Amino acid sequence: MRLQKYFVQILAGVTNAQIAADPRGVLDTTAEHRIPFWICEADYGMDLILLSPYPQVIDFQLETPDGTRITPASGPGGANSQFVLSRYASYYRCALPVLPADAGGSHDGLWYAVLRLGRVVPGLPTYGVLPQTYASYYDPQRAVLPYEFVAHTYSSLVFSAFATQASYEIGAIVHLTVLLREYEVPVQGRAKVWAEIGRPDGATDLVALSEDSRGQHVASYELRVSGVFSLRVRARGETMRGVTFEREQTLTAVAVPGGDRWSPNDPKNTELCELVDCLRGREVLSSDFVGRLRELGIDLPSLLKCRGDSLPPGSGQSGNSSPDSTAPAVDRATQWARI
Repeated sequence: MRLQKYFVQILAGVTNAQIAADPRGVLDTTAEHRIPFWICEADYGMDLILLSPYPQVIDFQLETPDGTRITPASGPGGANSQFVLSRYASYYRCALPVLPADAGGSHDGLWYAVLRLGRVVPGLPTYGVLPQTYASYYDPQRAVLPYEFVAHTYSSLVFSAFATQASYEIGAIVHLTVLLREYEVPVQGRAKVWAEIGRPDGATDLVALSEDSRGQHVASYELRVSGVFSLRVRARGETMRGVTFEREQTLTAVAVPGGDRWSPNDPKNTELCELVDCLRGREVLSSDFVGRLRELGIDLPSLLKCRGDSLPPGSGQSGNSSPDSTAPAVDRATQWARI
């Protein structure tokens, strides 16, 4: 689901959408989750996206600022909304205001996404009878289902976050810059901006961004440990009319020993070849495993053939089924393909 979330964030960048909320959670059969997100008068459309292994069994509704409920059946009933359900996601696509008959109560203000287990779609399995083999988190005694929620808005209030670093060594400095514009005018003195930084060691740092004379929010952060840092940059403020808004964007930074010394001429990494050679030689990789990979779209023989010309001179020694390491590179590739 995290990979799906990243693609949804890429979609936001491609379509010039703003991210108003980006939480995650776990539903069980006893809970109703109410996820708040702010919509302001500068927003003219929104996509509310729910990612889950089984969205078919989640009752996904919206609650407007005045308390009216919008359901998947509301669109044909006069709402400016369309509900779409697919295998791994469901979403509402809405124009604002969503209810033309109640324009004042279905536009700017605090909205809620309301989630609970129990939605049943004809022809699809209910959560209580989902096969255990399809979900490692499945618990017959207490059904639980994780989800990721993203609120995209199409708006004249634009939030842009950037992370730049001149070095990739441990101790490098990341410079964070945030631009907030409402109708192309800087949002000065009306917003607080901060970054929630997830470190590779599992800790989280909070960094406040200060506003400079040009209306930009800036901060610097030192990458003290090795690994990938998740930078969740967030803003909360008021529009020109005093309506609350929220925006956020997730960035990444990285620091590794020798991060500035990499060269495209460095020797190719042959660990994959050596690992597969060892596993195959010891008959760990069965024909059933190769078949399962093929069902997932991975042709292992073709993969090994592609890697064949980069096999190290000493590979192929573990097991009688491995290719002859003294053969030319092309011949070794052919032998790997046969294996």
